Amino acid sequence: MLDRASAPAWWLPLLGIRLVAAAALAVVARLAPRFAGSPVALAGCAVAVICGTIEAGAFATGGASSPYLTSNIAVLAGIGILIPLTARQSLRLQLLALGIALGPVLLRLGPGKALPCSPRPRIWSPSP
Repeated sequence: MLDRASAPAWWLPLLGIRLVAAAALAVVARLAPRFAGSPVALAGCAVAVICGTIEAGAFATGGASSPYLTSNIAVLAGIGILIPLTARQSLRLQLLALGIALGPVLLRLGPGKALPCSPRPRIWSPSP
């Protein structure tokens, strides 16, 4: 429903993408017992699928200025919290997720398409 509200022209293709992603995650779940000793490969596949679906939503709703880009924060947090990984494994998965989330957006970024980066206005300043 969020896709329908934020990208009315794209909600059906996005639904299709999400259904394909759900099927891919089901395959990853079925393969999990075979790769129980090395969760990194399965986690990498899951991260790629999840971040890819978020990226599809981001491109349907404005690219670099899309609210979907912040959804990748949940994926990054989930990697660090839910999966028991070494620091090096976690770093690799974090970089994979960031590459999928930001790489395509940065490649398609043009003049005037980014969010403005202006300093925050000072609400309080100490008196001299």
